[in-house]
Amino acid sequence: GKDSRAKIVMSDKNVLNISPESKIKIEKYQNDGTNKNVELNVLYGKVRASVEQKYDGEKNKFNIKTPSAVAGVRGTD
Repeated sequence: GKDSRAKIVMSDKNVLNISPESKIKIEKYQNDGTNKNVELNVLYGKVRASVEQKYDGEKNKFNIKTPSAVAGVRGTD
């Protein structure tokens, strides 16, 4: 809704801040000590990911999909 926000703190200390009037789907979340893979689908709206872990983009991935783009994170904000 217009006046709502959400903050998701993942088990690996990564934080997702979801803006008002946004809808996201967590497609995949894997953090088993060996492999780290996150895949988010932003259906509409805005999300800000503050990422504490390092992802190499090959074995360990943090991907955010939108209707018009795909972004990968490698340990930043």
